[in-house]
Amino acid sequence: MVKLLIENAGDLNITNNRGDTPLNSASRSGYVEVVKVLLEKGGDLSVPDNNGFTPLNNASYNGHVEVVYLLVKNGADPMITENNGWAPLSIASSRGYIAVVKALISAEKCKINGCDDNGLTALAWAAKRGYVEIVDMLVKRGANTSISDLQGATCINLAAKEGHLDVVKKLLDHGCEWNMPNDSGSDALQLAILGGHSHVEAHLLTIGAETPNDVYGLPLYLENEYGDNLLAMSDESKLQRIWRTSPHDCCAWN
Repeated sequence: MVKLLIENAGDLNITNNRGDTPLNSASRSGYVEVVKVLLEKGGDLSVPDNNGFTPLNNASYNGHVEVVYLLVKNGADPMITENNGWAPLSIASSRGYIAVVKALISAEKCKINGCDDNGLTALAWAAKRGYVEIVDMLVKRGANTSISDLQGATCINLAAKEGHLDVVKKLLDHGCEWNMPNDSGSDALQLAILGGHSHVEAHLLTIGAETPNDVYGLPLYLENEYGDNLLAMSDESKLQRIWRTSPHDCCAWN
């Protein structure tokens, strides 16, 4: 029935008020057979909707791996971006779709280190969101762990800030440097402390990281608006750090 309707349709690339062509709508919804017929009849792979999403962008966003494989096989550009500069690989990585990521990185034209408008790569998004399997897959396929975003944050900075210990460990296993600071001068350990992620902090200390004197230029003993000091926000090894603090500074703990 669908094939019959399509064969008797007029312009297959006509758009609705969302900017969707029939191919875009079918790709978003994961209708594999409909996508096949539309491609056979000349559906345009590159027409974006109002948000700049092409059929491949939409299939990647919604995790429809069969549609992704089909679109790529028929020539969809894996590097085409939506309005915020997100390519399909970054979209899938940010949403945790392992199978889609695998499909996209198998495409010949896929550039694994491509950045969006904020300088974030697919690896950075996976690290930020805590998707350790995707992080591992991307690094094994050549993703650069040292690329920083527009704020100077590397993938391990992003993972530490969000408290994703498994991602931090995986990146370290792949040789990622933990002590690369962002544009504010904070490295992974400082960001873990700032976020209150004691489990990440404790692990970084075990591999040789040293407790910093400040975060974002603020001494760790200074209190925030809630009465907590930055050091106390992360309770692992707190007693060890107290011994390193000067008597004057220890007054802030009272």
